[in-house]
Parts: sequence; C-alpha cells; structure tokens
Amino acid sequence: MLYLDDQDDDDDCADYNCVDSDDRQAMLEIDSFVLEDMNALFMELDKKIASSSSKVDQQMQKLCTKIDRLASQTNVMFGSINLLDIMSTDYDDYTREVLRKVFTEDERKNCILPPRREYLKREPLDEDKYKLCMNAVRIKFKLDSVNFGLFYKSLLRRKITDFLIEERRRDTQKLARQSLKESRPEQTNVLSFD
Repeated sequence: MLYLDDQDDDDDCADYNCVDSDDRQAMLEIDSFVLEDMNALFMELDKKIASSSSKVDQQMQKLCTKIDRLASQTNVMFGSINLLDIMSTDYDDYTREVLRKVFTEDERKNCILPPRREYLKREPLDEDKYKLCMNAVRIKFKLDSVNFGLFYKSLLRRKITDFLIEERRRDTQKLARQSLKESRPEQTNVLSFD
C-alpha cells in the first residue's frame, strides 16, 4: 500500500502544483509557444489544402471542357444535312440558319419556343427538332452543357424569340412595302399629268 501511495505522490508532482512558481511560468511559456507554433502550422496546412482543392477544381473544369471538345460529334445530321457544316458569322446568325433548315416556314411563323404553356394559344416547335438545333449550336461553338444552359438563358433564347417574331411579321411587312411601292408610282404619275 505504501508503494501505491508513493506512486500517487509522484503523479501529483507531475502537475504544475509541485513545481515552484518560476519553473511553472517557464513551462507555461513553453506550452504557449508550442501551441502558437502548432496553430501556425495548422493555419498553413489549411491554406495549402484550400489552395490545392481550388487548383484541383480548376484542373477538373479544364479537363471536363477538353473532354467535351474531344468527345464532341463531328456530325449533327438532319436528314441529309450536316448542321455543323452551315457557315455563319456568329451564334445568332448560325442559330437562325439552323432553324431555317430544320423547321418549315409554316412552323417558324405559327409556333413558339418549347415547352408548351397551357395559357398560350400557339403550339410549340417540335421539341426533338428543337433539341437537335440547340445541340448543333452547342457543338458548333464548343460550349459544355453547363455553360450552354447559362448562354441559352441569358442570350440565345431572346434572339430565337425575336427571330420567330420577325418570321411572323415578314409577310405583312413585304405586302406593306409592295403596296407602298405600287401607290408611289401612281402618285408620281398623277403629279406629272398636272
């Protein structure tokens, strides 16, 4: 028993209580330096991990883009027409040309963009054909599927809507110009006879 009590005394002395105040102060300073060093190392390690994960994310994004480009199709066929062979100056012009090839004049004049809304009077364009057109635009301009969604929502959808509206107005504008041309020669003839 006595042996156990001596061992307990040794354990108690290992605490700061058995050390004189100068030694205790020195031990506390050493502990605080060690803790500060450990904290600095952890902060540095945290920064390196964040930097590495950011670099990995950037590399993954670049690789996904490269994979999309390499795996992209070289043909997007509609009947016997390869839609990727259509020449254009920009995405807007290309999209209009693709829509002209894929959809009939009647469809372009009388339909709206998919999907169908119950409260709208006009029927939507055929969804499969429309997806084919949008896929051709995506591949032609080498956009990955995520970026194409943003591109479509912010730029392309509005351009296509304007194009369909212009298609509807084209005939009425043509008739108005013709009637204006026909009425002008009559007015000039009337003036020349006076």
